[in-house]
Amino acid sequence: MALGQENYFPIYHHFLWPSPHSLTLVLFSLEDSPSIQVQQVCFWLNFLLVRQPADLPSSEYGQILLVATHVDMTRAVKTQNGEWICPDAQKTLETVKKLLPHVPNLMSSVVIMDTNVPASYAFKQLKSTMSELKQECLQQTVGSWTGLLEATLSWLGPLQRDYEQFPVLSRSTFSELLRSQVNILASDHHIQELLQQLHYMGEVFCIQDLVVISVSWLGLQLLGELFSVDFFLHARVTGVYTTDDFQASFNQCDALGALDLLEALDVCVQCDIDGEIEYEFPIYNHTETIEGLWDPEDPRYSTQGAQYGGIRLYTPPGTYHLFKSIFPHIQVELRRATLANYSNNDSDTDLYQWHLGSKLCNSELESLITLEEDEVALQYIEIKIRGPNHTSQYCFYFLEQIMQTVNQALLRVCPGLLVEKHILSPFELKNHSGAPFCYQPDVITAAMLEAESTLDIALYNPNIDGQETIVQMIMFDEMELAGNIHWGCALRIQDLSSFVKLKPSCLLDPPEPHGRDWCLLALRLGLCQDKIAALDSQHSSHTMRHSQPPIVL
Repeated sequence: MALGQENYFPIYHHFLWPSPHSLTLVLFSLEDSPSIQVQQVCFWLNFLLVRQPADLPSSEYGQILLVATHVDMTRAVKTQNGEWICPDAQKTLETVKKLLPHVPNLMSSVVIMDTNVPASYAFKQLKSTMSELKQECLQQTVGSWTGLLEATLSWLGPLQRDYEQFPVLSRSTFSELLRSQVNILASDHHIQELLQQLHYMGEVFCIQDLVVISVSWLGLQLLGELFSVDFFLHARVTGVYTTDDFQASFNQCDALGALDLLEALDVCVQCDIDGEIEYEFPIYNHTETIEGLWDPEDPRYSTQGAQYGGIRLYTPPGTYHLFKSIFPHIQVELRRATLANYSNNDSDTDLYQWHLGSKLCNSELESLITLEEDEVALQYIEIKIRGPNHTSQYCFYFLEQIMQTVNQALLRVCPGLLVEKHILSPFELKNHSGAPFCYQPDVITAAMLEAESTLDIALYNPNIDGQETIVQMIMFDEMELAGNIHWGCALRIQDLSSFVKLKPSCLLDPPEPHGRDWCLLALRLGLCQDKIAALDSQHSSHTMRHSQPPIVL
């Protein structure tokens, strides 16, 4: 698989699960300028970090090794052993460590190689590192090396040949074959533990109720083909396939089985359209936006009492590029939510999707969920809601339902991604302004902290040279909703999500001349040296490690 291709980004999270005995190689080219090298490495490290839970102890992360390539195109010299000496590669690593100080288990040296010479010293060094890590994995992650595991490893080769065309089995089928051909006494518990061991070792890939017994087939022949540039160019513009259509486009294996696996991987969704089964692939959908999706002249939403509201979701610096690979998963979740409503006999729910955009309607309420990009290539997700007169509460809860759906996709793909919510001006949304003012969360939070009453807050909008109230911005001008809102300024530290807590923790971690750092925090919390040493958490952030006990701040 061409893993550097952007097409493959939406499926990375399936293979980056937390494992203390994995090794991830981050490659960068010494042909590039030093600044480009640093940007490339930071891109991939951020990409990796957000796909792991923010509160994951560093002991649960695998090793990360930087590999500098194209050394033959530089003026670097070799030692007598054939080892390349290139100080610039080590400088790149040191710069990255300063920019991203909380990358866990980042190795302190860089492997420098000419990738055109597979028998070189660098390749041998890399193979040795990987071999040592695999042995450590076998000893620690796999646990006890049982006779069942050893016999199964020998059996997997013939099993793969038997299922060469489609090496995917249900767990029940795998269990039956294992008992009939390997060990008739293997219990369900034994097989569950065995599959976990094989999964950690990379011998099989388990997803939901399916067992892929050839990981190379999954990566190269299935996902490698379906996410390739060539397949994207010839895929259906709508992204919708019947089973027969998909079989005609991808005839390397049984279409029905492949579609079941792809649905388990959240690549597609099965839909029943007027009695015909179809599969929607948002990743292939390149339908353009049609006119009139958000018609300003619609009489339902052009009256005086019509309700408008919306938010934008942003990510911190260094992660501006991530939403594009997540958005197809958001569209998958939106379709699943719509199908669930249909199964509940809610025929008023309708969803229309196009390239990087969705319109979800529920009765008289409408929403637009789109991926946007500004003039400096900063990506953000925009969610707009509107409803006719007297629908304030319905609009509020409709927005909450959509946010829950979006959050499900975000947590599944990037559980360590910090997402900021910016509030759009309801006045300008109602007037269909092309560039509505967006209230930043720090401005709103500061106003809340300074105000005597949260509900009295009004913020200045320079676009209209006037003020808008917090009730208008968040509650669709419905005061009764205030009792159902837990304001952020009133939250305790343990109520915040892990990646929110990690942000201020990063500020306290470095030693500070006046002692305003994690050491002083630990003293004020009554954590003596013995207590600190006894803490179970091994988070890479000192502050996060010490704030694990319940603390009210």
